[in-house]
Amino acid sequence: MSQSDRNARKTLTTSATLWAATPVPVTKNSEIDDQGLHAYARHLFARPVSGVVVHAHTGRGLHWSESQRNRILEVWREHRPEGKSIVVAVGAPRDRTDFADALSAATDMARHAVGQGADALMIHPPTFLKNDHDEERWQKCFAWHRSIVETAGIPCILFYLYENAGGLSYPMDLLDDLLTLPLVMGVKVATLDSVMTFQDIAGLFHLHPDKTLITGEDRFLGYSFMAGAKAALIGMGSAFVEPQAAMIEAWTSGDYERFVKLSAVVDAFSRATFRAPMEGYIARMLACLAIEGVIPVESTFDPIGPGLRPGEFEELRVILTALKRKFETISQLRS
Repeated sequence: MSQSDRNARKTLTTSATLWAATPVPVTKNSEIDDQGLHAYARHLFARPVSGVVVHAHTGRGLHWSESQRNRILEVWREHRPEGKSIVVAVGAPRDRTDFADALSAATDMARHAVGQGADALMIHPPTFLKNDHDEERWQKCFAWHRSIVETAGIPCILFYLYENAGGLSYPMDLLDDLLTLPLVMGVKVATLDSVMTFQDIAGLFHLHPDKTLITGEDRFLGYSFMAGAKAALIGMGSAFVEPQAAMIEAWTSGDYERFVKLSAVVDAFSRATFRAPMEGYIARMLACLAIEGVIPVESTFDPIGPGLRPGEFEELRVILTALKRKFETISQLRS
């Protein structure tokens, strides 16, 4: 294992960390805003994150062409400082439904990511198996992950994503088997509102103490740490980062009074950004980046999702301004 691989594994297994699943600034003609992406990369790497995740659901990674994905990763690599890592999400484009064809595309994507310097991979679920009800469906799912992991040869993260967002509901015994793969560091769990599913998955980790439960639960981020998460990999972490990082640090240090106060701020932010229609959260996170002055308003278009409804941008501005004041008050009390 290379030094970069060891650093990626160490980051996820030694302390609670925040990884931002990053969106892509896009203009209304569906073109990537290159300057906006550079500005965003500089901004986010200066925030208290351990690293970033590109090409995840938040970044619409499976919808971009290979050349576009390469350019996006190139920008993040250009601005990555020492000590921070880049995780690249890999999978099959949405038009691939044949198992062999989809797996070939996913392993090719993994090779490209490794060749471009990814520190770790996150594996998109093979959602084309959703309607496959034959006896071998979960064996295929295991083979999918094993092939990508073995092809990559670097640390990998599994991705349990709720089905309405394009995920696949893995059975617990499949996750148990997948966690035995040596290069699998852990599982990012994003169930949206199924606390019981999160708890069930968390229960697997006493059998795998060397693996990491990674929360992707924007809507119950604080509780997910209470339930056993050791790291966060969330789309919400792409903006308004400081309160989220401070909340995780408060939990890790045992400052539970501060943790509760910060959880209230983070929960209010998640309620404003992660709500119905859920696919609109990407445009909302881009809007928050524009409100923070990171990217231009013209680059907050999401070509896949529903976009903002009339007046929503200003609503987000009011909410974000109020929450920043609350966070400042909590920070001043500590100092």
